Amino acid sequence: MTISDWLIDVALVLVVFRQLREERLTLRTILLPLALIVVRGRVLQTRVGRQGRNALPVTP
Repeated sequence: MTISDWLIDVALVLVVFRQLREERLTLRTILLPLALIVVRGRVLQTRVGRQGRNALPVTP
């Protein structure tokens, strides 16, 4: 795992701990976790693409 992987994972864990407290649902409380998940997905998606395992599946 790279440093960016660790930072994103720690940020996601902190978001979970932050959501344990009851607070009003705002645009920020919705968008922050979604943005972190999108960033994490893009990081993983580009890493798989670079490692050569990006063959298209064969469909009938």
